[in-house]
Amino acid sequence: MGFFGLFGQGTKSAAAKYHAAVALSKQGAYDKAIELLTKAIKSDPSFDHAYKSRADDYMMKGEYAKAIADYTVWIKLHPRDPQGYGKRGFAYYMKQADDGVIEDYTTFINLGGGDADAYFYRGAAHTRLNHHEQAIPDLTQAIERDPRNPRAYDLRARCYKAIGDATEAFVDEAKVRELKQAGAV
Repeated sequence: MGFFGLFGQGTKSAAAKYHAAVALSKQGAYDKAIELLTKAIKSDPSFDHAYKSRADDYMMKGEYAKAIADYTVWIKLHPRDPQGYGKRGFAYYMKQADDGVIEDYTTFINLGGGDADAYFYRGAAHTRLNHHEQAIPDLTQAIERDPRNPRAYDLRARCYKAIGDATEAFVDEAKVRELKQAGAV
C-alpha cells in the first residue's frame, strides 16, 4: 500500500492538484493555480499546504483579503509556526491594516521569527499610525539585524523628526545618503 493508500482517494486527488498548482505558480499562472488549489481544498479541506500556497498566489495577484483568509486557516492549523504570522502580517501591511500588522509581527517575533523585515514592517505600521515613539525601537532592531537597509534608517529619521529629535534624524539621514552612494538600495 502506497503513501496515499493510507488516506484515501480525496487526499491523493488533492495532492495531485496541489503539485500541479505549484508548477503553475512557478510559471506565473496564478489564476489557474488558485483554481486547482481551490479544488484541492474541496477534495480535502484539511490539506493545509493548499491554503498556504493559495494565499501566496493571492499575494502575487494583490488580493490581500483573500490571502489573509487563507493564511488565517494555515495559522489555525499551525498556531506555533511563525511563518504563517509573518506572511499574514505582510498581507496586512500591503492592505494597510496596521493593527493586524503589529499583532501578527509581534506573534512572529515572539515565536522566534524576529528577522529584520519583521521589525521593519511592525515599525512601519506604528509609523503609519503615528506611534513614532513605538516605531523607533522596532526600526532600531531592523537596523541592528540589517545595517545596510536605507529604508529603515529613512523611516527612523522621519520618526525622530516627528518627535522633535532633529539630531538623531540628521544622523539617520546621513546614513541613508551614505548607503545610497554605496549602492545599498
